Amino acid sequence: MNIHKTAILDESVSLGKNVEIGAFSQILGNVKIGDNVIIKSNCIIGAEADQPRVDRLGDKSGSIVIEDGCIIKDSVIISKPTLTEVTKIGSNSYLMSGAYIAHDCILGKNVIVSHGARLSGYTTVNNFSNIGANATTHQKTTIGMCVMVGANSFVKGELNSGLIYVEKNKILGINKIGIENAGLSEEEKQRIIDLANKYIN
Repeated sequence: MNIHKTAILDESVSLGKNVEIGAFSQILGNVKIGDNVIIKSNCIIGAEADQPRVDRLGDKSGSIVIEDGCIIKDSVIISKPTLTEVTKIGSNSYLMSGAYIAHDCILGKNVIVSHGARLSGYTTVNNFSNIGANATTHQKTTIGMCVMVGANSFVKGELNSGLIYVEKNKILGINKIGIENAGLSEEEKQRIIDLANKYIN
């Protein structure tokens, strides 16, 4: 455990094994952090959402869950949920400096969110997808598996698995490198490629 002396952690925070938290980071409220998680400096985990919580679950406050093996670089903000039970960062995900994860977002495992990218409320990002630098999602966007969202893009709605998307949901092609690097079985790779091909041309 390596918690910098200037970091602020609420009493309700749950820490796994071998967690690192950097200088001036704030971990606020009902936050559950898994094993081998690195959170660098000046992060705010558990920030209040820009809209007030409307609790449909009685007096539960909702939680933020950061699963095992995540790396969260400097100045990342992750907001509390407002209408659901959880904002979640899946295992082995990598959030680069300045990324913003809004309320009620769900990230699968091995997701990359690049520098300055902004995920609006209720965005879902499935396993092995990559959000480019300064990209932005509209609220309630669902991003499939092994998707690449290009830098500086604005996307919304449903983005199908295995594709590369750029500005305004334009499809650039199949994300062959992302699919190959995901460590999937040959059968699963082919399934994603076949699905992606339905949306080309």
